[in-house]
Formats: sequence, C-alpha cells, structure tokens
Amino acid sequence: MNGNLNKLYSWIIIILISFFQIIVAIRGTVLIDQILLLNVFFFIGIVLFLVSEIRGKHILYLSVIPIMYISLLLTDDLYLMDFYGENTQNILGIHPFAISLIVIIFLETLKWLLHTKKRNILIPLLTISMVFIVIILSLLSGNGGGFSLLLHNYVLPFGTFFVLFVIKDQIEVTKIKSILNIYIIISVLIVVYAICEYLFKSNVFEVGFKNSGALWFDSVSREGYRVKTIIGHPLDNAAVFIFTMIVIHMNIRKETYKYILLLIMLIGIFLTGSRAALLIAILVMIYNEKSSNIIDVKKIKSLGVSFFSLMIATVVLFTTSFGNTLLNRIGFEDNSSQARLILVDYFFKNLGHVSLNGLGYATENIKIKYDAYNTIILENPWIILYFDLSYFMFIYLIFLLYLIYKSRYSFLLILFVIYLSSYNSFGVKNNMNFVLYLLLAFGYFFNYQQNIFVTNTLESGDDCNERNIEKNLL
Repeated sequence: MNGNLNKLYSWIIIILISFFQIIVAIRGTVLIDQILLLNVFFFIGIVLFLVSEIRGKHILYLSVIPIMYISLLLTDDLYLMDFYGENTQNILGIHPFAISLIVIIFLETLKWLLHTKKRNILIPLLTISMVFIVIILSLLSGNGGGFSLLLHNYVLPFGTFFVLFVIKDQIEVTKIKSILNIYIIISVLIVVYAICEYLFKSNVFEVGFKNSGALWFDSVSREGYRVKTIIGHPLDNAAVFIFTMIVIHMNIRKETYKYILLLIMLIGIFLTGSRAALLIAILVMIYNEKSSNIIDVKKIKSLGVSFFSLMIATVVLFTTSFGNTLLNRIGFEDNSSQARLILVDYFFKNLGHVSLNGLGYATENIKIKYDAYNTIILENPWIILYFDLSYFMFIYLIFLLYLIYKSRYSFLLILFVIYLSSYNSFGVKNNMNFVLYLLLAFGYFFNYQQNIFVTNTLESGDDCNERNIEKNLL
C-alpha cells in the first residue's frame, strides 16, 4: 500500500512540475532568469514536503520563517524578486517563499484528501470554505487587480493554517517545543540587532528599504528613530515581538528565563516606538494562564516576577535612550492618527453605500477621495476588509473568532488580533496574516494536546488536575 502511495506522490510531483513548466512557457515574455528564480522557490516547496515526509511534519512549521522575518520590501535585494513586480521577476507579486508554500499546501491538501477520516474535519472544511468564499467574492467584484493581495494575505495564510492543522496529530509536543525555541532565538537575535541599529541610527538594509519606494520610510522617524531591522515597518517589528512574547508564554516554563525573554522583547517594542504595542505587551507580560481562582504561593511568585520585570522595563524606558522615541510619541497626535480618524468618519458616512460584492481586494490599487482636498489613507485593516468584501467581512470575523475560541491561550490571541487592528497590518500586502495564523496553529496544537492528555487521563482513572496538565505540555 505504501509503495503504491509513494508511486502516486511521485507521479503527482512530476505532473505538478510539468504543469508549472507549461504555465511558464506559455508566457512568451518571461525571461530566462525569471524562469530560474521561479523554479528555485517552486523546488524548495517540493523539497520541504519530501523532507517533512522523511524527517517529520514538524519541519513544515519552519517553512513560514522566511516570510515572517523578512520584509516584502527586501525581496528584490535578497531574492531578486521584487514583490511590486517592477523588475518583472515576480509574476504573482507575493513573497518568494510564499511560492514554496503554494506547493506545500497543494501537496498536503491532496494527501489529506486521500487519507482523510470522517472525523475532526469541521475546521479543515471551514478553512477550505473560507478560501473559496474570498476567491469567489473577488471574482464577483470584477476587480482582478486585487488578486495578488487576495493570494498573499488571505488564501495562503488560510492554506498554511490548514496544513498545520491537519498534521497536528503527526507531531510530538517535544518537536513543537523545539520549533518554538527556534522562533524565540531568531526574535532575540533580531532585538539585539535592533538595539545596535538604534544606537547607531543606521540599518544595514537602509538602501533596500529606500529603493523599494515604501511610502512609510521617510515618515516613521519624525518623533525619533524607530527600528526597522530586517522585518520592515516598525509596527510590523512590534507585531513579531508580541508574537514572540506569546510564544514564550506557550513554551517557557521556568519563570526566570520566561521573564528575561519577555523583558528583551519589551525593550524591542520600546525601540519600535509603538504606543499600541506597548499597551498590548504590558498585558501579555502580566498574563497568567492559571485558571484557578485560588491564590497560591506559585501564582503570587509569578505575579511578583512579572511586576518586577515591568519595574525594570519602566526604569529602562525613563532612564535610558531606548525609550526616547516612545516617550516622544506618547501624547503626540501624528499624521497616521489623524488619517485613522478621517477613515473612521468616512466609513460611517458610507457604511450603506458599499457594493454587496465589495471591491474584491482592489483597495490596494485605488484611491478614495474624502473631499476635494484630501485622499483617504487606509489605516485600519477591518475597514479595508469591509470595503473589499462588504458584509461578507463578518464571515471572516466569525471564522477567526471561532478558531481563537478553539485554541489554547485564547486571551493572548485576542490581544494579538487587537494589536493588528491598531494599524494597517493585513489590509495591504503584508506578512502579518501569516504570523497570525501561525500563532493560531500553535494555539490549536496545544489545545489539541491538552484535550488528548485529559481524555487519556480520565480513561486511565488518574488524577487530571491543572498541575499534571501543565507538566505534560511544558
């Protein structure tokens, strides 16, 4: 049976490669170097899938790292594939490693369809349904110009979550813990680089950001220098640091190590100058997962360590240069704040005038006039999504809330969504939806493992208490 399946996979891969080559060949204007570049990332996807078949499915959790940590604006310099499509090297206009994800998602979905059992298929079916809904609405709108945004910000993050969901029972907790440690280490290294960048007021990738034509580049440091690292926009850096703080809560058990790492991430958020991120980070910092209302010594110790860490952070904020930019921005109403107010005003005035089909992700390519003198700057992802999907946006919201409800660490996931809602995160082409759905996949994995442990413990007649659950998962 396994031999037949291996033959089937081999034929599928051969057909997939052939189909890809035919598509590329049909485009007569495609240059040789573009064909080579597309093939590189196409074959990376195949290699990752095959390696995951041999070494374990936890490998696929690493496939999102290049998308998460490397700015879209640097894809031209680092991968020779400009995501704006100005150098003709990127037909789809998405992150190059997203091309690899397309292959992985296709092969894993095909494998799931061949092996699926008639149980626990609600979330996979909901995810697949969401993919079809967002695609159909985009087609009905008649605005094909938003295809790249649709693919990069919604279809591929949905597909990534789908893959990580269906492989959850093929992965051991220890493997996921190792993967989470890799994410933590990378983020810590980026914060160290951010500190150096802030001290020298210079970024190694400065030229790449400037050449990308990013509209935000010249405006983000008016109240003081804000780090960009390799991630890009300071607010995206803050999102990744908050993501890492949540991952630290998921993965680190020892209080001392946990709060040292949380403090490092908090310093990184200082350097981004994000006021909203600071508020969310403080809430994440003092979070305690214990559901019990009993005040015991361990809980008091945990709260004490968290508040002591916040005291250290406060000292760093007010007595070192690391907090200068953030303090300068607190109480200062900048242009982005005014733009958000104008957008909210426009939204409520035109709430009932949006086409039922929406704009189909065309908001990336159009300008909206507020009046004769002002153009609307789209600064809220949910309002943008409403313009793109109209009332069907609420289907997306319900889907997201359902996934959060079914995950462990729901409160932290809600905090992350609130932060993403504070700026234009996934409203324009951005990597943050990948980060969100990766975090949802981690949250669901730990909830799944917790449910398995509880079920097995109850069946065996052993004591199923909070401490035993924690020991099993951490």
